[in-house]
Amino acid sequence: KQAAGTAGSSEDLAKDNYGNLPHKWTSVAERIRLEALTEKYIGKVVKIRGSLQNSRMQGAKIAFIELGKGQETIQGVLAVSPEGKPVSKQMVKWAGGLKLESVILVEALVQQPLEPVKSCTVSGFELHITKLYLVAPAPEMLPISVATASRAVGGIDEEDDLTKATAGEFCLNLNIFALAKILARTLYQG
Repeated sequence: KQAAGTAGSSEDLAKDNYGNLPHKWTSVAERIRLEALTEKYIGKVVKIRGSLQNSRMQGAKIAFIELGKGQETIQGVLAVSPEGKPVSKQMVKWAGGLKLESVILVEALVQQPLEPVKSCTVSGFELHITKLYLVAPAPEMLPISVATASRAVGGIDEEDDLTKATAGEFCLNLNIFALAKILARTLYQG
């Protein structure tokens, strides 16, 4: 009987609360856009979809994730529940292994953090995640992260010689105007 109890304790009670998004998953939580998050949602459970911008583990029982949509980012917290549901150790470990830039859907309780979250654009709220599903995994390797590509870049003056820029400088300063300039130089050198 004791052996059966030990085996039962390793059972993942939260197994239905994470993983690949089930085809017929339904939820009573209101689905909102990240930019629509306001104080009226504090204390309410919501569904939000976005890309995984960052994640960090704090031991085996807590993970912090940064969920992004466009220019907006918000902190999500996954903390193991004492009873193993809605969040288990296995769920936290799985979330910590997700690739950055993967598209995820979370169901979470909206709370105010003890202190504003300085690393996110939405600093007055955080998501206490109870369900986390992978909608689309990130490609094996992205040549440039979405966060880097989304950064504002300075203008490029007419006299800038883009042919002498390093690859890193070029990637960070690339915009449509610069690309058009390079193409024009290449096509009309003749």
